[in-house]
Amino acid sequence: MAEASNLEWVTSVSTALAVAVALGGYGFLEWQRRQALRLARRTSAHMIGMRLFRILNHSCDFARHVSKYAKRNPRENGKHLLPEVHPLIGVTFDPMVRLDTNEIALLIEACEAEFLSEVMLTGSVYESIVVSLNEYRDRYEATYRMMPPPVSMEGKVAAHRLSVDETLQLRPYSIQLSELIDAVGTMIDENVERCKKLSAQYHPMMKKRFKGEKFISFIDLTPPLC
Repeated sequence: MAEASNLEWVTSVSTALAVAVALGGYGFLEWQRRQALRLARRTSAHMIGMRLFRILNHSCDFARHVSKYAKRNPRENGKHLLPEVHPLIGVTFDPMVRLDTNEIALLIEACEAEFLSEVMLTGSVYESIVVSLNEYRDRYEATYRMMPPPVSMEGKVAAHRLSVDETLQLRPYSIQLSELIDAVGTMIDENVERCKKLSAQYHPMMKKRFKGEKFISFIDLTPPLC
């Protein structure tokens, strides 16, 4: 009987130890899971800021290019059939501006639906700007090929002598070009302002949610992006 009691006691202790080890292992795995989740959320928070930074950086580059040329409307200045804004070469869409599902989920969880909507709108407008700039380049080059060879060159500026018929033929295309780049310029300016506003909201929003974490702040950069 004593041996049976001892065996039962050993069995009970072994079972208790096994349960304790199992619970301890579960607790450790749960701790690991929570740590990984916190890390993933912090990473998503930082990536949202980086995506805003990239959109603002690209948009400011576009704004500088457009604004450095005096846009002369061909309907008002007979000397210039083509807009003064030279087309950009090699403009491609940056896929890093798109939010991924984890970043969207983080903003939804934080009840920042309006911020999320504005960030997605900013990315969509940026994509439209890239498409429009490439369309402007293609139309500009096609219109230029319709012109007769230049009669003189002054630096990088070519002078063409057009007949009345040639001018009338090109005028509709030049007007479309001017209207297109004017519209693109407006889109760029509006997107820059929208992105600046979002960037100003981003830093305090994330600092409040992730206390003690350092987040990118690019509104007060010296010199500013634009």
